[in-house]
Amino acid sequence: MCLDKTNLMDPESIVAYDVALARALASVPRKRSFVVSPTVIRLHSYIVIRDRPCKVIDMSTSKTGCRSTKAHFVAIDIFTGKKMETVSCTKRAMEAPVVTAAEYTVINVDESILSLLTDDGESKEDVNLPSGPLGKTMAADFAAGKELRVTVYNALGEEQVMSCVEVIQPRSR
Repeated sequence: MCLDKTNLMDPESIVAYDVALARALASVPRKRSFVVSPTVIRLHSYIVIRDRPCKVIDMSTSKTGCRSTKAHFVAIDIFTGKKMETVSCTKRAMEAPVVTAAEYTVINVDESILSLLTDDGESKEDVNLPSGPLGKTMAADFAAGKELRVTVYNALGEEQVMSCVEVIQPRSR
């Protein structure tokens, strides 16, 4: 799982977030999201804003009245990089995506579709070549005969290549 945690998070929130994630994964193996209280969400946790998986980069709380507290979250869409904001009552549940990362070896680049190989030897051919500089670099490196390894994030049914590295073969003596 890709759950980044920093020293700024208190242990109770980490445990509550991880317990909610574990319950969601145990109940349905291919679950796309789970429900979490806004009070356990901390910096670098994942939340869903406008049906998009986002990583929290800033948050604050404020008392708006005698009975309610509001939580304000600023987050970045993990696939587009777009900044998003939401405000939620701390008594109301929020949705958090299940974000997974997997590494694959690139076996072919066919126009805009990647052919990938899992560590188990199975092929995967449903991931698009990323647009922008990462995709251009990948296509050029693959055409030059370099062996590439990619990291693919999956959240809310969407997959995207997030990074690519060249595999360096050890020298034989």
